[in-house]
Amino acid sequence: MKTRLLLLFILPTIIACEEKTAAVNPLFGQFQIALDSQWNENMPGILVSVDAKKYGLSWSGSAGYSDKATQTPLLPHQTFRIASVTKTFVAATVLRLWEEDKLKLDDPIELYISSEHADLLRSDGYEPENISIYHLLTHSSGMAEHTGTEKYQLPFITTNYNWTRTLQIQELVEFTEPVGAIGEKFSYSDTGYILLGELIEKITAKNLGDAIKDELKLHELGLHSIHMEEAGGEMSEERIHQYYQNVDTYAINPTIDLYGGGGLLANTQDLSKFFSLLLEGKIFKNASTLERMLATVDHSTPSGMDY
Repeated sequence: MKTRLLLLFILPTIIACEEKTAAVNPLFGQFQIALDSQWNENMPGILVSVDAKKYGLSWSGSAGYSDKATQTPLLPHQTFRIASVTKTFVAATVLRLWEEDKLKLDDPIELYISSEHADLLRSDGYEPENISIYHLLTHSSGMAEHTGTEKYQLPFITTNYNWTRTLQIQELVEFTEPVGAIGEKFSYSDTGYILLGELIEKITAKNLGDAIKDELKLHELGLHSIHMEEAGGEMSEERIHQYYQNVDTYAINPTIDLYGGGGLLANTQDLSKFFSLLLEGKIFKNASTLERMLATVDHSTPSGMDY
């Protein structure tokens, strides 16, 4: 459901589920054989975790390389840039702040973003005094997509350009136009989520990574691999190389996707566990919060997709 950034920062195939257990099951060998048959030159590495509690199965595996150039084997516990999957964590954090009565979903975003950013949006025809938090969460603000510009194409993304949230908003304003009226239709917007990232930082007085970790209690839940990448990048053996159009994106400046639209690192086991806990109602205090998060949105202009 994501544009090129999802393809850029996530392996071509990732099926995420829970942690590997010490139990041995004859199926595990079959899982690995199936996995080994799937990777190839165009799909150099695959991470898979399978968790089926009903059948007592919990397994994580990997196939292929973490780094094609050195042919370093890919290991099941390694982390990767989860790109737009970060948006689920951002949305969940906003809803936790809502549960704590630190915001209202119909609050205008003007209350939470800088005057500089509000003025930039106004210069392109947006109305931050009328766009609500809910509109950003549901991609219905009428906001375009700053990642659709030429600076998000190869080869510019390999130039180590250092993005800021402000520069990305300027990219939206300079090279795009609003896609519709507020609330009129669904239109996917990374820009909306980097504004939600700014909102989270203002309310919590923390950087986005710490706010997500603390509000969602990731460490208490044992999800230690899920964290925001440093702006300078995390060049470690733990993080895998990821490929886009056969280009190794390992060293690409993480600020290209760091401010709320993306930015988190994780392994498949922790991602799976988080989504299981989320959908089991164990992330929020109130069951009604999860219902609100999963509610279908109806717009006056039908959408070709839901989100």
